[in-house]
Amino acid sequence: VMLQYAFDCEELFIVPPQAFIPRPKVDSQIIRLTTKPNPAKVNLNQLEALVKQAFAQRRKTIKNNLKKIISEQQLQDLNIDPKARPETLTVKQYVEITNTQTRLQCRTQ
Repeated sequence: VMLQYAFDCEELFIVPPQAFIPRPKVDSQIIRLTTKPNPAKVNLNQLEALVKQAFAQRRKTIKNNLKKIISEQQLQDLNIDPKARPETLTVKQYVEITNTQTRLQCRTQ
């Protein structure tokens, strides 16, 4: 998520296991990273913390992983299914959650 926030990622080609010594049991892939000219405005530290929390228990839902950060109703207000898994959310959705969290923190201070 953090990589996709700052870069456009383009898959170039697969590198087979035979290209390495010792041979791994998986294929590798070469990708090209191109810096995005104008990524969405967001506090990067908060975005990173939110993404870490979202993926802390990968098989749990966003609602469960982020319950200390954002409510189920707030997720629904952002058109995010609270039952969604972390890997199904878009970078834009993570940015929206982070910006909502930032606004909520500003109101309580």
